[in-house]
Amino acid sequence: MASLSHIISASPPTPTFLRLPLLREPRFKQFVISPKPIAFTGRGLGSFGVSYRRNVGLGFPCNAVEREDWMGDSSIPDQMKHLAKEAPNPPNKWLLFSGFALLLYTWRAILWELSKYESVLLPVVNIILDPIKLLLRIPMLLLSAIYTFVVYTFQTICFYTPVPELTRVIFFSSIVLSIGGAVSTDSIDSQKHLLSLAGIVSFLTVCGYVPEVLFWVFLSGLFSYSFFVRKTDVVLAGLTPATALAAIGEPWVRGFVIILYLVVAIVQYSKYTEVERAKMRGKMVMTPLPLQVAALSIGISMAAAWARHRHLLWMAMAS
Repeated sequence: MASLSHIISASPPTPTFLRLPLLREPRFKQFVISPKPIAFTGRGLGSFGVSYRRNVGLGFPCNAVEREDWMGDSSIPDQMKHLAKEAPNPPNKWLLFSGFALLLYTWRAILWELSKYESVLLPVVNIILDPIKLLLRIPMLLLSAIYTFVVYTFQTICFYTPVPELTRVIFFSSIVLSIGGAVSTDSIDSQKHLLSLAGIVSFLTVCGYVPEVLFWVFLSGLFSYSFFVRKTDVVLAGLTPATALAAIGEPWVRGFVIILYLVVAIVQYSKYTEVERAKMRGKMVMTPLPLQVAALSIGISMAAAWARHRHLLWMAMAS
C-alpha cells in the first residue's frame, strides 16, 4: 500500500481551464516543533516554545504583518483595508468602581476609628481653642464698636445736623478769633488746645451733659490759667472764654461779648510798641479744631440733602 505522500505526489495536476480566476491555490505549509526550550515569551502560542516560520513551523502569527504573510495576499480592496482592523478592547470599568468602593470603605473605617477618640480629644481641642477665640473676639468687638459709632455718627450728621445753628456758631466765633488775630497773630496758635477744650465743653453744655454753672466756672478757670499762670495779656487770656460765649450764648450775650472784647483788644493794641507790633505780624493763623468739625458737618449734611433731593427727583421723573 502506497503512502499518502506518494499518492498526493502522483496525482495529476489540475487542468488550467478548471482553475477559477478569482480563487487562489491553497499553499500547504509544513509544521514542525521548534527546537527552542519551553519558556514564557508573552506572544500567543509561541509562548510555549512553538514558533512559526514560512513553510516551517507550528502556530499562528502574532501581529498583522505575520498574519498577512501567513494568509497570503488579501482580496480586500485597499480602500477598505482600514475597516478590517481589529477594534481595541474596551476599558475595564469595573476596576474604577472597585477602587471607589475601596476608598469609600477606607474613609468610613477611618471615621469610625476616630469617633472612638472624639470624647477624649474634644475637651483638649476646646481648651486650646477657647483662648484663641477670646483673643479674636476682643478685636472684633472693638472693630464692631468703632464701625457702629462711625456709622451712627455719619447718619446723625447727615440727617440731624442743625445747619443754621452751626452756621451762626462759626460766624460769631470767627468774629472773635479775627479780633484776637488782628491784635496778635500768635493768639490762636499759642492756645489751640485751650480753644479745642472750650469748644468740646460748649458742645456738651448745649447737649445738656454739663450744667450751666459748671460752664461758667470752667470759663473763669480758663481765663485765670491764661492770665495768672501763663502770664499773657488780657486779649490772649480772654480769647478762649469770649469765643465760647459768642458761639453758644444768647443773642444779647453774643453781642455784648463781641463788643466788649473789641474794646479790650483796641485798648491793648494801643499799648504795644512798634517793635512788639512787628513781632506779632507775618504768622500763619490756624482755625481751631471745633470750627473745622462744625464746617465739615455742615458740608456732609448739605451733600446728603442734595443727594436725597436728586434721588427723589430722579424717582419722580422715572415714574
